[in-house]
Amino acid sequence: MLKQIHRAEIKLKGISTMIANLQARKDDIQTQIDQIAKQFGQSGADNDKLANKMAQLHKEMDDINEKLAARYKILDDANDTINEAKARLAEMREEHREMLKSLGEDNDLKATAIQKNILWTYNKMLTT
Repeated sequence: MLKQIHRAEIKLKGISTMIANLQARKDDIQTQIDQIAKQFGQSGADNDKLANKMAQLHKEMDDINEKLAARYKILDDANDTINEAKARLAEMREEHREMLKSLGEDNDLKATAIQKNILWTYNKMLTT
């Protein structure tokens, strides 16, 4: 169970890094789009070239958005796995505590029974 949690946490960290990198790239593309938008209609600007570059950047932005959506799904799944594993681990620990408590009570009962048997045997030996 602990290995499963550890693997999921490693996966979570890797996915988080990928998301951060994709988000940084997305922000960079948005900055480029904003700069190109300012250049449209200015004298000496090649509007066709700017439009092509803008279309290329929008396509790249769409690809990044798809990748981000997929990574966020993986991130949610990894978080769910971690939470479920931690909950199961807590349940198992509680079951273990209950078993130890139960075994301890059983051992106390057995010890008491053995003590009674010893006393009974000793008393019988004395009377014989």
